[in-house]
Amino acid sequence: MASSTRRAPNGGDASMAASVPVKFGVALDAEHSKPAWLFACVLGASLVAVYSALQVIRDLMREQGASEEEVGVPTSLDELKAAHAALQAATAARFAPMAAAFSVVYLFKQTYAIPGSAVLNLVAGATFGTAVGLPLVCVLTACGASCCYLLSWLFGGRLVAALGERIRPVTIRVETAAAQGNLFFYLLFARLFPFTPNWALNLIAPWVRVPIAQFAPSVLLGLLPYNLVLVRAGTLLEQLSSTSSALDWTTLAQMAALALLALLPTLFRGQARRLESRLSGSGGTDSGGSGAEPSDRESRGSKDL
Repeated sequence: MASSTRRAPNGGDASMAASVPVKFGVALDAEHSKPAWLFACVLGASLVAVYSALQVIRDLMREQGASEEEVGVPTSLDELKAAHAALQAATAARFAPMAAAFSVVYLFKQTYAIPGSAVLNLVAGATFGTAVGLPLVCVLTACGASCCYLLSWLFGGRLVAALGERIRPVTIRVETAAAQGNLFFYLLFARLFPFTPNWALNLIAPWVRVPIAQFAPSVLLGLLPYNLVLVRAGTLLEQLSSTSSALDWTTLAQMAALALLALLPTLFRGQARRLESRLSGSGGTDSGGSGAEPSDRESRGSKDL
């Protein structure tokens, strides 16, 4: 198995990093990963933070007269409908603590790739409204995905190695897009496409050499339509029968169309390169033809002599 130097998450050549065997662009030797006890410490601190944030939300909702069945962050549409009034009252009374506590909960779910972001987007819309909830959720999505990226880089070597051949297609696409200078547009397409497993992309991104400087903006922009749909749906709770009803087939088709639009710059670049190559090739031929004329004249002149 060939050996290749591992690159840092920022896309630079990590010369200080040890060389590790790679296959399909993915490091399979996880010896460089940080020790398990350090991950346990990070996870423990995260659990303390999210527990404290949940407790803050519960206390603020109790201050507004919410019942014990209503307090806390909803995990389903029915719970959100029941706690909607209490959440809005707590936010109106103490906006900053509610926003901070909600942000901690959202970041925890995104960082550890825990399902449930759809419900949290609905909560953001129902609690903060579209004007505040949408930019808040977009920033939290990008930050949480970046934290997942960094956790995978530090501790996820064995997990990613276990995926093996399953991530080979993604690896090939990423490396091809990077070689063609279209990596950001490919990442944007992957985020816009409604059926992309975002949690998997977050985990494997550092191992297929996706620079975090392109990774984070692609999450921020690529998941904007998805976040917008769900946050706006959160402001119209009474019209929702289920979480999936906010993402009907028409909406999914529109997201898929946006994903295809994200590939247009890639296609235009490819066409421009091919055109430039043809023009430079024809220019070289013309130059070669004109350069051959003097020698032809000389040969004809020598024959006349």
